[in-house]
Parts: sequence; C-alpha cells; structure tokens
Amino acid sequence: MSIFDMFNIFAPIKQHFTSLKEDSSTGGVFVIFGMLPLAAVIFFNTQDLILFNYDIANTLLTIFSILIGFTISILTLLLEYVNSGADENVRQLHKHTYYNTNYLLILGILILIFGIITYPIMLKKMMRTQTIVVSAIYFLIANYLLTLLLIVKRYSKLFDKKISTRITQHQ
Repeated sequence: MSIFDMFNIFAPIKQHFTSLKEDSSTGGVFVIFGMLPLAAVIFFNTQDLILFNYDIANTLLTIFSILIGFTISILTLLLEYVNSGADENVRQLHKHTYYNTNYLLILGILILIFGIITYPIMLKKMMRTQTIVVSAIYFLIANYLLTLLLIVKRYSKLFDKKISTRITQHQ
C-alpha cells in the first residue's frame, strides 16, 4: 500500500454513485446529482445571482466545519446501529447509507478547501478564476444538499424498520 492509497477519495465517491445506480432503475440519478446542480449553477451565473464575498466565505467555512462534525457523528451512529441479524435489504440499505455518508463527508471537505482557496483569489481580484471556483463551490453545495436529503430519507427508512420490528416484538 502506497502513501497515496491513504488519501484516495475516489473509492468512496465511486461507491456512492454505484449505490445510487443500484437503487435506481432509471437514469434519474445522473439528472438529479449531476445535471440539476449544473443547470442551477449555469442559471445563477448567467443571471449574475451568484454572490461571493468574505462574509459569505466565512459563513460557508463555519457552516461546513460544523456539518463535517455532524457527518462524522452520523457515521458513528450508523456504525453503532448496524445490526448483523438484519435481512439482506436492511443490510444493503445500511451499506448504501454508509457510502452516501462517506460521500457527504468528502463533499463537505471539498467545499471547505474551495472556500479557503477563494481568499487569495479574492485578494488578487482574479475574476475569471473566482467565477470558476465559486461555481464549483455552489455545485458542490447543491450536491451536498441533495445527498443530505437522500441520507435523511434512508435514515427514516432504517429507523421505521427498526421501530416496526420493536413494536412487533413487544406485542
């Protein structure tokens, strides 16, 4: 194992998209997680609606620092919750939720990195570069929010199944 294998973020990203593809029989995954955020960024860019300044950068860095900690808590909860005695569908749902949460963590870290990169770009007033970096940030934020909604939906399914099982056991 090389030192670069420790920092390989492509495996969790691939696992995330593979899990989405397995859960969807249509090509809607590509549209929702690729085309929708891209179309939103293009629309906002053409309408000059993408705002970015030091206050927004500071707010983003603060929010995503907190959300990264929250995501690590979600991973811990998920790993604590995993039940080896569950049926195959529940185990697969656990696995896919784990992959999606890892992807969410990577997105949050990337947003932080891009947010930090914007400071010197804003200082040097490199407008074209700033537009590209800020567009990437907005694309990642849109992806982050969509993935967060997906994880919330999967957690609600997992907890609904767990609650239903416990209610059945107590009757």
